[in-house]
Amino acid sequence: MFSNKDTKTNNKYNLILLFVILFVLVCDAFFVSRKEGFHMDEILSYELSNSEFTPWITPTQPQGRLEKYYQSKIYDRNILVRMANLFDQAVDVISNQSSSEAASMTADVYDKPVWMSREEIVGYVTYDKKDSVLFLSPYYNSTTDNHPPLYFMLMGFLSMIHELISPGTLSAWTGCILNMVFMAFSLLLIAIIFRDILGKKIPVSLRLCSTVFPPQAFPRSFSSGCIPWQLFSALLLHMCC
Repeated sequence: MFSNKDTKTNNKYNLILLFVILFVLVCDAFFVSRKEGFHMDEILSYELSNSEFTPWITPTQPQGRLEKYYQSKIYDRNILVRMANLFDQAVDVISNQSSSEAASMTADVYDKPVWMSREEIVGYVTYDKKDSVLFLSPYYNSTTDNHPPLYFMLMGFLSMIHELISPGTLSAWTGCILNMVFMAFSLLLIAIIFRDILGKKIPVSLRLCSTVFPPQAFPRSFSSGCIPWQLFSALLLHMCC
């Protein structure tokens, strides 16, 4: 049983911890609101999260092989037709294997660079109505990258929600909100871990210092913690679990 003194100490610790986490999130939100552009790796995160089976585009190959296959052989505005096409293609792959349409489809590669319109570029980094395979595209795209797919799947889901609110726009909040959620839970878990390990062996003030140890919590790193391409917030939460 905890004494009244222990209970008051824990309540005080929890209130200060809550203040620390809220302070970190408010500072993050402030820097997100002042962002004026995107780092190239931020754009890459949006590409891997939202592009339809085309993780990398070049001036001579604006559309990937799998995207071309999906658009020409499977996609239809009618979801019933789309499911029927998907079933037919699955049968074709099972029956013909290496000679199936899926295996024989090749991307269009041009000798000279091809101009891509603004609409095509925006559609490449944002979620649009044709991106009906919400979690499959990020998973496939991440196979060409060295990062795990879960982060890009979640970012693609948030991009879909943002598209419903503000169609055809790219927002830093899409990725930053995800990082802020990971960061908040990470700080909470770090505080719990240190409290369980150290207990009353060190003063409450030192335990709170250990809580804000992650680099994202220091003022000079608030701006870097607001970068959507930083997957370290998700990694930190995974390590704490």
